[in-house]
Amino acid sequence: MHVRTSAALLLIVATLAACSNTIPAINARPAQYYEKKVKFVGRIDRTQTLTGETLLEIADADAHRILVRTDQPVEVAVGDWVKVKGILVAEGKVGGKVIPDLVVADTIDKTRAPLLRNLF
Repeated sequence: MHVRTSAALLLIVATLAACSNTIPAINARPAQYYEKKVKFVGRIDRTQTLTGETLLEIADADAHRILVRTDQPVEVAVGDWVKVKGILVAEGKVGGKVIPDLVVADTIDKTRAPLLRNLF
């Protein structure tokens, strides 16, 4: 009986982990995700507001970072945890400069910090 419970718990954890991408997975093999929708959760470390666009540096609990660009106004601040949904592009322009491996965000929503931050 204990084996069944452990197996069921492991299956649930694996399923939940597979529901979204992680920042380290995207950074490790960005070519695998180019021009595909990605979604991940992270904490805002830095923001840069430019004319008509905002550049965010998002980090996970282990400080793995990724850059996110949005054309929409964002109501989040440094230190907030957010869920990002968007498309990873090989190169994107921000303020007239080309930035590699950039997520062009469709949505950026506030969320809570992960319960098990350092599990995966």
